Amino acid sequence: MNSLNTFYTRLEEIEYLKEMIRNLEPPMIEQNRKKSSVLKRASIVLLCSHLEGYFEDLILEFVDKLCKSNITMDRIPGKLKVAQIKKDLASHNNKEDLVKKLFINYSKLWEDTQIIRSGYLDGERITRNFADPGSKKVEDLFESIDLRIWRYIPSILKNDLDAIVKRRGDIAHGDLNSTVSFQDVNRYYNSALILARKINRKVERYLNEIIS
Repeated sequence: MNSLNTFYTRLEEIEYLKEMIRNLEPPMIEQNRKKSSVLKRASIVLLCSHLEGYFEDLILEFVDKLCKSNITMDRIPGKLKVAQIKKDLASHNNKEDLVKKLFINYSKLWEDTQIIRSGYLDGERITRNFADPGSKKVEDLFESIDLRIWRYIPSILKNDLDAIVKRRGDIAHGDLNSTVSFQDVNRYYNSALILARKINRKVERYLNEIIS
C-alpha cells in the first residue's frame, strides 16, 4: 500500500533527529544534555503524529481502492456503508425530510448489483475526527471497515502504541518530568515500524479478500 511508503518517508524526520542526538554526545555537557532532551521528546511527538497520519492514509487508500475495484455493492463491508451515513443520521435529528433525502442520496450503497464507482464511498467520513491514535481509537477506526485489527497484532505492539500516545500527551501538555531516553526513542520507533508493517499486511489481505 502506498500509505506505508509515505509513512517510511515521514519517519526520515525522526532519523534526522536521532542523528542530531548522537552528534551531541559524548561528551555530554549541560547544554548538550538539554538539547538532547528536547530532541528526544520531539521524536516521540513526531512519531505519534506520523502514526496518526499513517492510519488515516491507510483507511483513505483502502476506501479509494475499493471504489476503483468495479465490484458489486453486496461485497462492500456493511459497516463501511453504514459509516457513510451514520454521522448524518445523528445530525438530522430525526427530521423526516432530511432523513428521506439522505437515504435517497445513499440508496445506491444498498443496491446489491450496483457496481461501485469512485465517489460512492468517502473515506474522510471515517477519518475526519480521528486523533490521538491510542489502541481504542485505532480499534474504532478499523471497525468502520469491519476489520477487528487487534486480533492480528501482538499485544506488545498494541501496548507500545498506547505508551507512545501517553508520552506524546504528557509532552504536549508541558510535563517537563516526562523524560525520554535514547533507548525509548529507538524502541518506540522500531515498534511503530513493525506495527505499521503488520497492519499494512493485514489490510492488503483484507482488501484482496473483498475484491478478488
